[in-house]
Amino acid sequence: MKKRLMLSLAGGICVVLFILFIIQQFVLKPVSTTELLSEQEVREMIVSKYSGNITEVQRNEDLFKIELDRPSGLYEIRVDAKNGEIVSLKRMKENEADNRDIISQKEMSEEEIEGIVLSSVSGTVETLKRQEENKSITYTAIVKEENQRTTIKVDAKSGKILSKVMNEVIEPSKRLTEQQATDIASKQVKGEIEDIELENINNTAYYLVEIETDDEREATIQIHAITGEVKSVTWDENETD
Repeated sequence: MKKRLMLSLAGGICVVLFILFIIQQFVLKPVSTTELLSEQEVREMIVSKYSGNITEVQRNEDLFKIELDRPSGLYEIRVDAKNGEIVSLKRMKENEADNRDIISQKEMSEEEIEGIVLSSVSGTVETLKRQEENKSITYTAIVKEENQRTTIKVDAKSGKILSKVMNEVIEPSKRLTEQQATDIASKQVKGEIEDIELENINNTAYYLVEIETDDEREATIQIHAITGEVKSVTWDENETD
């Protein structure tokens, strides 16, 4: 009896230990679904994209923060450790030697310029245009974000932002199509569409839709070409109600 009790106790302990092992392996242990880039891989990627010396690399969860020393200054580059995308690129310090000999600087790449632009404003770069004026080289970028468009001018050698102008984007009102206008007119007067014309009345566009009814009466429906509002329904004066 005592031996059987000991065996039962030992078996119970084994079951508990097995359950604890399962919990530790599959519940408490974090599951990594994405293999992150190593520091060496990120270093090689940065060196291949930008000229300069990497002075410091820090990793915070899924983000690498890299300091890159270039002739034009000290830059901070943030890299997504999952996919290697450049999250931001900004200059932290300008080298004094760069100011004394700016003509001999190496021109920055479009990718570097775009990184500087997106570090100063969020959105999508629509255009990036290179310009040469009086021996100076600049890039002008237009960045679109929702209802705002920002024009940013950047020095191509120093990476300095020379100007930033933000403008609200006003989307033009869309004109109704002829089919939409005839659909609106048909709800006002039942019959066959005889004609439709777009006319400008007092600097406002209107559709004039002519409809002939089953009893051979004719009506002209005036519809605002933008809002679709029915301004008037006019019957042929030669016809009687």
